[in-house]
Amino acid sequence: MTRSLWLLALSVGLIAPARLLADEPLEMSATRVIEVPPATGAPYGDRSPVISSVAIHPQGRIFAFSGDDHRVRLWDNVDQRWLHELVGHSGWVRVVRFSPDGRHLASGGDDRLIHIWEVETGVLKTTLGARSQVVYDLSFSPDGRQLAAVGFDEQLQLYNVTTGQLAGTLRCTCNDMRAVVFSPDGGLLAAAGRDGIVQIWDMATGQLAHKWPTERRRIRAICFSPDGRRLAAAGEGVKVHVFDLADNREINTLPARPGKALSAVFCGPRQLAIGGSNNLVRVWDLDESREARRLVGHAGSVTALAYDDAQRLLVSGSFDTTVRLWQLSATGIEDTAARPADRPRR
Repeated sequence: MTRSLWLLALSVGLIAPARLLADEPLEMSATRVIEVPPATGAPYGDRSPVISSVAIHPQGRIFAFSGDDHRVRLWDNVDQRWLHELVGHSGWVRVVRFSPDGRHLASGGDDRLIHIWEVETGVLKTTLGARSQVVYDLSFSPDGRQLAAVGFDEQLQLYNVTTGQLAGTLRCTCNDMRAVVFSPDGGLLAAAGRDGIVQIWDMATGQLAHKWPTERRRIRAICFSPDGRRLAAAGEGVKVHVFDLADNREINTLPARPGKALSAVFCGPRQLAIGGSNNLVRVWDLDESREARRLVGHAGSVTALAYDDAQRLLVSGSFDTTVRLWQLSATGIEDTAARPADRPRR
């Protein structure tokens, strides 16, 4: 039954509101739209960049965005103003990540460089040891001492953040790695890529702890739940896979959905947000294995997601050159807080 027929049936009393909510995800619009301006002196003229990565400062006030114009931008979400435009990359900036203490920001991309910036000043502090291939994803350890990097290489690199030197490598299963993430307690490190295999290492021993095949199709996003008990993997397969770390088994396989999954983040322990090539963000209730909310408004693939638990704020970035903010509650999207998003000026 289409959504319009559901609403008609609801209006005439043929179905109960609870059934509508259970069977059909509620569509919501963003509470705020941030339009990213063209970069100063960018090689693409006055075109705004597509967004490939978003990150939220540990204190929740500052956001970082990156894209295909070789720039990184810092946004003050309280004062609603741009703080810094970070210039130093010579290629598409694929990823930005704040350090756990919030003092620094790491960025990496097609120029094979990893830069560490001072957040307060926007000054480039250091550039980590040169890689031979593109940098696609980065993850700080929770103590901030290590930075993990993956990209178009079979080696996962571990850098000492203090010295800027390569501290070690881990062997991956393919040379097209798209995602890497430390567990919340830093005891585990997960990575995945083109071959659809999720690898998880025990950081105390450096040994492989888990190795999970999915659909043998490229995984583009992996994330741990806040309690570290679950790990989700999503990408070009038709399903999203959720694994239990303690039992070493898959506990959820979310139903098939159109398009590719390009980004993923846990929004609390039981909600999982997935951004896709169909321009949508889907919020899943993992306890019930159902799509609870569908976030609409982007006009391009949703390539990046970040979540701040203290504010219950979800931030999404897209190829439509905008960043959108969604106010969540403990159980889902706040119906009373949502309003139609402003149309982006094109």
